Amino acid sequence: MGAAAAADLGRRIDDLNESLTAAASARGCRVFDLHALFRAIRIHGAQVGRRRLSADFLGGFYSLNGYYPGRTGHALIAGELLRALNSVYGAAFPAIDLEAVAARDPVFSYEPPPGDALRSLPAFRPASLPVRQASLPAAGMASRCQAAPNGGPLRPTEEPAPRHLQLPPDLVEVLPIVPSSYHGDAIRVVNCDDPRDIQWGSGGDLFFGGHAMYASHLHGSVRIRFAPAVGDLTRFEVTHEGGLDAADGVLSAPWLFRWPVRQAQVLDDPRLVSSGTLNLATGEVTNLNYYVRYRNSALFGLVRANPHFPDQPIAFPGQYGSAWARFEQRPDGRLDFTFSGSTFLPLGGQLGGDPVRWALPFASGDLQFASIPAAGMVMHPHLFLTTREPGPAAGGFDEAFDLPENCIQEYTLFTRNSAFGDQFSLNAEELGGRAKGRSHILGRLEIQFGERFGDSLPALIACLEPGGALLPPLDTPLNADFPGKLYRGPMGHDEMLRFPRRSYFLDSVDFLDDPFDISVGAVDLRTGCFHAELLHRGLIGQNLFYALVRLEPRTPRSSFAFRGPARFERGTDGRSVFRFDGLVRVPYPDGFYFPSSDLATRFPVGPNSVLDPFLWLQARPSADGGDFCKQGAAKDLTASIGDRFSLRYSIPGDPPRRPAFFEYVNATQGATFSLTALTWVSFTNSRTSRSAPGQYDTVSFSGFGTWSKDGGRTAQLVTAQISDAPDLPYVSIQVGGGLISNVNTKPTDETFALP
Repeated sequence: MGAAAAADLGRRIDDLNESLTAAASARGCRVFDLHALFRAIRIHGAQVGRRRLSADFLGGFYSLNGYYPGRTGHALIAGELLRALNSVYGAAFPAIDLEAVAARDPVFSYEPPPGDALRSLPAFRPASLPVRQASLPAAGMASRCQAAPNGGPLRPTEEPAPRHLQLPPDLVEVLPIVPSSYHGDAIRVVNCDDPRDIQWGSGGDLFFGGHAMYASHLHGSVRIRFAPAVGDLTRFEVTHEGGLDAADGVLSAPWLFRWPVRQAQVLDDPRLVSSGTLNLATGEVTNLNYYVRYRNSALFGLVRANPHFPDQPIAFPGQYGSAWARFEQRPDGRLDFTFSGSTFLPLGGQLGGDPVRWALPFASGDLQFASIPAAGMVMHPHLFLTTREPGPAAGGFDEAFDLPENCIQEYTLFTRNSAFGDQFSLNAEELGGRAKGRSHILGRLEIQFGERFGDSLPALIACLEPGGALLPPLDTPLNADFPGKLYRGPMGHDEMLRFPRRSYFLDSVDFLDDPFDISVGAVDLRTGCFHAELLHRGLIGQNLFYALVRLEPRTPRSSFAFRGPARFERGTDGRSVFRFDGLVRVPYPDGFYFPSSDLATRFPVGPNSVLDPFLWLQARPSADGGDFCKQGAAKDLTASIGDRFSLRYSIPGDPPRRPAFFEYVNATQGATFSLTALTWVSFTNSRTSRSAPGQYDTVSFSGFGTWSKDGGRTAQLVTAQISDAPDLPYVSIQVGGGLISNVNTKPTDETFALP
């Protein structure tokens, strides 16, 4: 705003205040002049303890958004108002202890750089990668994802049988990493009060509207040294020849935060060697520990703001994280190497006795950075390296695939093709063979996109409950076993798990994201595929799992590490589709107990037992629908659990203008639900939709209404999704969070349920 415009605005505000004062005086009302107080703060500041607050940015009065005062600022306002009440009305309100308020006010602890000059970091445009890196093809599983046509299956229907690997003749190889290799971080910048939140970084609102994300492609070489094989096993060590260099990038968050990341490198730690054990017969890598150090300009600023920042390498998997590697035979007799790692680094409340602080991207001449309190801040560094040249990029897009940058978008799960489940391969006479359980999930994805680097884009995926699902706080046995806060995720459906000799009724189904080892990766914008297999860790809430933990105390309490191909693609309506196909194999040791179908007794399983949990996600960007209203009806449907039900609905995109109607009759339960009010509506299209612009074949909604059964009436929440797509029809209805009534028409043939 120019000086003239600012002066004009000031005059208008003065005129408005004079009008308000005159109107109050005419009616015998007293006026508290808040504008005058703000002006005094702007001109003179206010002394609180040893600090003089000012209205300047980071001056201690206003919060980061520059509009709202912090706790101390509000206390100053309250104190002046009480002083006015005492003066005008003879009241005796005591003075507010501003220093006591300031002691718990993070805004009071904002620190601008010392000195008079406030020097911003220079403007930045991402530099181009060297010419030999201009093309950024996908690698590893991403290339297998590419091989499928747009809309085809994410993974091969049959994985090739493992090939016995041959070690290089001299047991040492030096290979260049390919350009799709990258490193990055997703930093949860918060300032928490609760000790548990500070320890685990699982509370508080994120500053800047989301994670501070950064990623950059790497170039360089890895040296791999193998020990002589003992049987089929060989130990290997990995070092990075002189370190790996990275292109310049940007650490950014959606709300007014950008920090140029320059001179970035990934280096070996001189004291620790990355290593693991390779099974040449199966290709399996175990005992994997990977150690690196990150170096870049943004990390330099963070260390300057925290002089006692720990001087230690990043470890994958570390205290809590993931590390995965693959070797593949090359025609020249050497072995291609692919590595993917992520880890959880909470900084707590103090470092070396000083409060944890987050640096801001401007500094004094001697590089003393501005900073703000950040108790409970968490870093999520991640690394993907591969020497494997990609295959042909079949099935890509006709033109560059556009995804938004530096923002958060909400996607709605297409529940018909979103599920979690397990292939139970348990050696137990009581069960009589295998069984596969699959529960479809209703909810949303929150996807944060970072800033583009090369032809790639960082993306962070989080699972959420359906919108408007105003349910009580999560209360499950998982809370007691998990140290940090768990937040509600997509809601699953009741199902039957049928072994040849036993059947289990599965209820209380939820999928909860692991808040520590978050799901973050990088998308190749030319194909929509993630460069590396995406990791999405989660906890499964379910009565069978709760019984398993209770009856077999040796059950690991860690989350399931679903890993697999993921991609963004265009639907037939031109809007993006997110798809993920994650698997994890969990050996079930000989002699471990498994619950009987009564979930109260147990029996042991034999050798070679294994669980194969899977997670399928398919989601579309949410739309409010505008003037669109979706209407329909269905009679005498059969749910996957056998319930017979019918429904009628008319769901508008603009509920205040058009009334909503939804009636659900469950004939098996002898009950009816009637909608009273909507709390959330999302219109989407199925992946193959032919709907006209502004029309949608799928509606998802939440609301409150009346559940009538056996003459009684209770107020209940409903969450539902209805698709009338000709080739993908589906209905999901849950009343009372799924505890009162729970039906869906899941496809019986798994082929038609794949993501």
